[in-house]
Amino acid sequence: MEEPDKGKVYATSRIAFMNNYFIVSLLVTLLALLYIQFNLTLNFFPKTFDQMVSSLIILGVLVVISALIEEPVWRRMLHHYILTDKEITYKSGLIVKKSVSMPFQSIADVKIEKGVMGRIFNFGNVVVNGFKDNMVVNGIRNPEELYEQLRVKISKASKPIYKRDTEQV
Repeated sequence: MEEPDKGKVYATSRIAFMNNYFIVSLLVTLLALLYIQFNLTLNFFPKTFDQMVSSLIILGVLVVISALIEEPVWRRMLHHYILTDKEITYKSGLIVKKSVSMPFQSIADVKIEKGVMGRIFNFGNVVVNGFKDNMVVNGIRNPEELYEQLRVKISKASKPIYKRDTEQV
């Protein structure tokens, strides 16, 4: 995602939510086993206590599954990292907007964090340590690309604008 004068926009990759998808598959399996073992039924107007408990169990599991599936959509929609020529900015929020910027001159260190799944599927976190604050760019694809861009921009920002002549005539 490139915006003309705003810089390059990064968002959390869907692949970073593999844990969610794994838990969803376990919950679907659990629901199927409970349905078979205990003859669960979904009744919108239950007549007995057993029907009400059965309906609440099914609806509860479906709500949890829905929340786990929708989390990546909401996270990608509400959280963005923008890399410009002067700074890296984190923007979040739907109703209350939050924006945190770190100029390249105030960045002390940049690291990449990748777990086992991150190494296999090429996603990870880029940790930006500033002199005052820290920023974690969560779950992006190909974090090495952002890491290298940050290193280049930090080195350009740390070079002195002028060079002092120490030789005297």
